[in-house]
Amino acid sequence: MSSKINHDLRSNAGRTIYMPEYYAGEKGFGNLALPNVYAADDAAALYPRGTKFVAGERVFYYGTYLGQLHNAGTTVSATNGDDLAFKLLLFNAIQSDMTNGLLVRKIANELSIVYQTTVAAARSNNFYSGGWVTGKDTTPADERMFSRYIVEHKYQADGKSVEKIWNESSKSFVDVDLSAYDYVSILELDQPVINNKTSMATTLMQNPWKRIVWQIDTAYAWKRPWFAGACMHNDPTATRHTWFQTYGPMFNPHLEYALGEEGGQMLIGMADGSISARNSNSGTYDRLDDHFPVVGYLLGDSAFPTGSCVTELLPMMFLTLRR
Repeated sequence: MSSKINHDLRSNAGRTIYMPEYYAGEKGFGNLALPNVYAADDAAALYPRGTKFVAGERVFYYGTYLGQLHNAGTTVSATNGDDLAFKLLLFNAIQSDMTNGLLVRKIANELSIVYQTTVAAARSNNFYSGGWVTGKDTTPADERMFSRYIVEHKYQADGKSVEKIWNESSKSFVDVDLSAYDYVSILELDQPVINNKTSMATTLMQNPWKRIVWQIDTAYAWKRPWFAGACMHNDPTATRHTWFQTYGPMFNPHLEYALGEEGGQMLIGMADGSISARNSNSGTYDRLDDHFPVVGYLLGDSAFPTGSCVTELLPMMFLTLRR
């Protein structure tokens, strides 16, 4: 069973660090030092990914920039960022379907479940830690749904002859023989399971803060699931860690269209991380048609300098992705 970190919340000049729920394989649990969110990326993580930093009304999260992804592609190129400061980057967390036969152990009251035939990309310790496992069994009718947070992921190319799995009912470890399986993944969960598996298809999803990408090529082809936040470092190195703003006042120079033609404009996020006003310029490229989401609104009053609304090429916006 995994160790846990316990600490009090501290506020320093209106700034507070919030640790994510514990998951194995992360560095920096208990690090409450207030960061400089604009600093260069970290080669070694200083905080667990998913750490939340609140500075007044602004909110930031810590994550890993993996590199570039073409709008219709599935392969991430470990390419360094270029002029990404304040640009909206996207999660590239993949939800993998796992058929019934791949889940080889799910026993009532046990804290861990076991898979065979781990997908190739996930064949490493803690690939799925901090992520989720979900499923729907055929029986019993009143307890078919299953979802748990993954605290730890242990991977073995060849199943060990004995794996100790905690049983919450007996308050003891059970010795489980896994020697018949290859590519074994043992997932420790946040809470024990309720029922034995009958016939259960499941999915495995990664922690999205481990996988943040810049979708290049076009602003008009939405392929990724959702925005992580605005990158705070201008030229992040691929596979390194940095801060992403998700809420509050922010400068954003990455414009698909100039802003300010209309007061109080709602802003939509484009597929390449730029922003556009939700007005006649955006045409059908908004959340009502092609699922381009609202990400905030224009913060300044563009009528103040001249008495009428003017074009603004260096806009302040209020970002509303995530508190």
